[in-house]
This record gives sequence, C-alpha cells and structure tokens, in this order.
Amino acid sequence: MKNENFVQIPNKMFADTNNDEKLVYAILQYTQTVGLLNKDNRMTRTMIPLLVSDLGWSKGKYSNKKVVTALNGLKEKEYINFESTQGVFTVQINNIDSQEEHTISVDWKENNVKFSGFTKIKYSVIDNLLENKDFTLYSYAEYRTMKT
Repeated sequence: MKNENFVQIPNKMFADTNNDEKLVYAILQYTQTVGLLNKDNRMTRTMIPLLVSDLGWSKGKYSNKKVVTALNGLKEKEYINFESTQGVFTVQINNIDSQEEHTISVDWKENNVKFSGFTKIKYSVIDNLLENKDFTLYSYAEYRTMKT
C-alpha cells in the first residue's frame, strides 16, 4: 500500500475552532513550502486571493473576509503566527504539543471531554472537502475512527 501525504489537525481544534478555521489551517499545511525538515518552524507564504482559490471558495469580498477572519482566529488561538507585507502573508504554523491534553466540559455528558494528539487528513480527500462540505464533521469522523 502506498504511503500518502496528509495534514495534521490538532484534536484540540474540535473544542475551539470553527469549520473555516480548520479548513484554512489544513490548506496552510497543504501549501507549506518552507520548514519541511524542521517541524518546529513550518512556514508558508500566501495571499488572501490565493487562499480563497485553494479553498475553492467563490471570489469576492465575502470569501476574502472569511479567510481574514479565519486567519485572525487561528492567530488568536496560537495555531499560527503571520506577518503581512504588501498583501503577502508569511505564515508560521506553530508546533502543537501532541501529548498535551485539553479538557472541556459539555452539557450532554457527565465527564469532561479530553482531546490530545492529531488527526490525519489525507491530501487526496482535502479537495473534496472544501466547497459546501463540513470539514469538521469529516475530520471528527476520522478522529473517532483513529481513536480506536
């Protein structure tokens, strides 16, 4: 069986990100060009229109705003850092400690829910999960399958 490349979605993202943030995070990893050998300093360079195109979203101010909102959300939550010069974003994908456990309480369960590690999303399925699909639902299903 052929080994296939994949992006890593930190499982803690199920607790604190929305679908757009997960998609942008996956595309940033998918397009990463610098730092392949140094996992602590993975980098990519991109522009808002390029991310909109990579995401398969329709071109326009609404899609641009969704990307900007997702980038800012990921930065606030410390998944990424970025600098922008003349519309070009240099994005650092922060190293997430896969052993660190994140616990959240939910109304529908007595015990807290714990997240740690990563879920692998294969490159071959990413394009099929972009427009009008729920990336969160797919990645959570992969997480549940992987968990066993």
